[in-house]
Amino acid sequence: MLRVLTQLLVLHRRGRASIEAQALSYRSLDVEQIGYVYEGLLDHSAVRATGTVLPLVGPAQPEVPLSTLETHAGDRLVDLLVERMSVGNRRKVTARQVQRWLDEEPDAPSLAALRAACGGDDELAARVRPYWGVLRPDLHGGPLVYGPGALYVTQVGDRRAAGAHYTPKHLAEEIVRHTLDPLCFSPGPVEGADRDSWRVRPAEELLALRVVDVAMGSGAFLVSACRYLANRVVQAWDRDGVPDGLPAGSGSDAEEERLVAARRLVADRCLYGVDRDDMAVEMAKLSMWLVTLARGRPFEFLDHALRRGDSLLGITSLDQLLHLHLDPAQGRQLAGHVSFFDDAAGAMSTALDEAARSRRALESIVVRDVRDAQDKAELLAEAEERTRALRLVADGVVAAALLRAGRPVAEYAAALEGVRRYAEAALSGDSAASAALAGQNRSWLDGGRPEAAPERGCFHWPLEFPEVMAAGGFHAVVGNPPFQGGQRITGAVGTDYRDHLVRWLAGGRRGSADLVAYFFLRAAEIAPQGRIGLLATNTIAQGDTREVGLDRLVERDWSVVRAVKSMRWPGEATLEVAKVWLGRRGGAEPVALDEAVVSGITPSLDPTSRVTGTPYRLAANAGIAFQGSNILGLGFTMTPEEARALIERDPRNAEVLFPYLNGEDLNSRPDGSASRWVINFRDWPIERAQLYPDCFDRVVRLVKPERDRNRDRSRREIWWRFTRPALDLHRAIAGRDRVLVIALTSKVVLPAFVPTGWVYSHACGVFATDDAADLALLSSAPHYWWAISQASSLKGDLRYTPSDVFETLARPELTQRMRDIGERLDAYRRDLMLDRDEGLTKTYNRVHDERETARDIAGLREIHVEIDHAVAEAYGWHDLALDHGFHETRQGVRYTVGPVVRQEILDRLLELNFARHAEEVRRGLHNRRTSGRRPGAGTATLF
Repeated sequence: MLRVLTQLLVLHRRGRASIEAQALSYRSLDVEQIGYVYEGLLDHSAVRATGTVLPLVGPAQPEVPLSTLETHAGDRLVDLLVERMSVGNRRKVTARQVQRWLDEEPDAPSLAALRAACGGDDELAARVRPYWGVLRPDLHGGPLVYGPGALYVTQVGDRRAAGAHYTPKHLAEEIVRHTLDPLCFSPGPVEGADRDSWRVRPAEELLALRVVDVAMGSGAFLVSACRYLANRVVQAWDRDGVPDGLPAGSGSDAEEERLVAARRLVADRCLYGVDRDDMAVEMAKLSMWLVTLARGRPFEFLDHALRRGDSLLGITSLDQLLHLHLDPAQGRQLAGHVSFFDDAAGAMSTALDEAARSRRALESIVVRDVRDAQDKAELLAEAEERTRALRLVADGVVAAALLRAGRPVAEYAAALEGVRRYAEAALSGDSAASAALAGQNRSWLDGGRPEAAPERGCFHWPLEFPEVMAAGGFHAVVGNPPFQGGQRITGAVGTDYRDHLVRWLAGGRRGSADLVAYFFLRAAEIAPQGRIGLLATNTIAQGDTREVGLDRLVERDWSVVRAVKSMRWPGEATLEVAKVWLGRRGGAEPVALDEAVVSGITPSLDPTSRVTGTPYRLAANAGIAFQGSNILGLGFTMTPEEARALIERDPRNAEVLFPYLNGEDLNSRPDGSASRWVINFRDWPIERAQLYPDCFDRVVRLVKPERDRNRDRSRREIWWRFTRPALDLHRAIAGRDRVLVIALTSKVVLPAFVPTGWVYSHACGVFATDDAADLALLSSAPHYWWAISQASSLKGDLRYTPSDVFETLARPELTQRMRDIGERLDAYRRDLMLDRDEGLTKTYNRVHDERETARDIAGLREIHVEIDHAVAEAYGWHDLALDHGFHETRQGVRYTVGPVVRQEILDRLLELNFARHAEEVRRGLHNRRTSGRRPGAGTATLF
């Protein structure tokens, strides 16, 4: 499949007239396969063969020069082929398999096919013949051979580095359907009408809709949108009358002809797409051609609508161009620009009007033959020529912003003077000024990274799609934009690019927002009154990513009208995604969260409730919850046997050697004990650490070399100590025999008592208490669901941040009932885990598995029911029916309280937080600057 599509693309790029005939022979191709091929192409590249190259079989399907194979013989050849054909240990061919393939002998027809593949060159065929059995076949079963100068595709990289994931058909269709339904029916969802009473809009209104995918990849969403809108158009025709020239009958041939005609109209008029990857644009064109294919019609590529460029890098309004600034208000204030505006505004407006006219004309052309296609191409060329100089100036506006990214705004204004110096002459047709401006733009866009030049292709929305943007923007944005964790954006695209996004898209809001948040902001800019339906990483509803994206959109009167908060990506067990639909506020449209109708949806993708807002950190909870030590150096750690040996050698070593507990130990070991020991010199000076030579010498050998390479000066200079020894934690728990510890990243979200006198890793949260009533509280449903609502997640695991979860939790007065049930939980669970030889994670997997009926597990469930009742009683919630049972949640099926009471508990906890904080403020326990409000969940400071 990959080779078939590549052949079509190569023919297209060469401008070969035979492409229609080639493509028609693949009429039966499944369009959805194109996307998966494109996924492969993201880590492939087109390469021109310098000699004869042989495509080989095997999991890796490598392409190997014939000369390389000829330099190997016997076992060396077999070893080479095993290495080249395999993909890791899980998809590895064996030497026996390779030898069996090499031993195959071609029959007479196969030899003839081989000679044909070698272009009739008998000498070349004889050279290739020994490798007959490992040659990869072409679509017709014949051997593949790439001769000198041939263009072929080979693997070069990792598609995940681009944050790209092709969207399966069913997900694309779901996103498209819920995005476009409100636009295609009246009455319909917006009016709150029942589905049976929806009425499709007239075909003319449907064909006036403008839908865009801002990171289209191979066009999965555009294909789905084409099918969806075409079906609605045919539905309208069947009701209102079929246009002249189309059959009106009910036979299958007539229905198919109407559907094909509708798809072509929709593709020509309604659909737009942008992608920074050139191969993606070509694949999308191929996808759209296949879905609109009609026999005898020309191969038509929609060049006017599917464009290459970076959706996030470019202007979105003419004001930014007219005032030569990404912030037009600031541009208007710059001294010396007035004459430029006066002189340039008229020329710019005229050029854009003419470009828009040309594009509207080409959209009205129905392509029936090659002449129609040529007419469209000429009109597109006219439109692009009209805006050529404008693009140069717009590139300069953006390039100056990149050059001064992260610096004071005044420096951006100074850089813009360099753009203005050439802009007027370039707009007047001065070719020398245009060349100088283009060179300056490229230098600034590169940001000192020439290798980034191909990636820095600006996309100026009002110049590329003037007929759409001048009419108010797009009606809908759909797609699956790239996901890229905030910490990885800089490495992938550069510091200047990330600073540019922060300043000009996020309004200066810094943090570790995922790249997808910026695509949400861009979608809102280009469809200011439209609908948005996007797939995103599930962090879109968490921390910095939420604050940069959905929080800002909600502040601007957007509303989340439908969402699925988190689901596993099909086929990717480690990727959790969200589905989000947004629209402008108003109307009677029902709001759905996780397929259930709710009163509203918050930016956290939770149902709205009677109380909203961000909870405050409470002074009453300060100094209780801590994060463990960050040792920064595995050389500090050792096995228990090594620790015992050091203590036997010198008993004084026991003063600096301690069990070292991490989150995995706590959750996986039946007794919650530490599997490693650690050397801890606390905050001692080096002279005191040297008094323990056995341990000090080990740190010198195993820790110091690593610390010497650390960029942080303090970490290099205090290399014999932990980078954060958590001294405040150990002071807080001094004098206690036991302490509560919780794994900060886990699905369990349950603490356990462990001995004091240990070192707890940074993956552990430690509560400075030995009271069993606290164990009951932190093991209760109220605490669990509060943690779920306030913490972030990582691959489905909750990340428990003490400052966000515990410090904001309004705790009840601890009761004797809570204390008794807490002691019972500790003893019962400890015995159960030791008897079963299972840790917390496996034990609670059983608790939440309704198929598990063992008596000891049922007993543990009963204890948790008692805990929840005791905690509810301590809060004074005597009116709550907790509704314990197995309930479906976003965390899977859990034995817990019911969904209705769950939301009520969260509402009451938030109300208590506000009330407690107000009282603490009245008592002067918070300074006026922070007033106890926590920072965003993604940037909360750990103790």
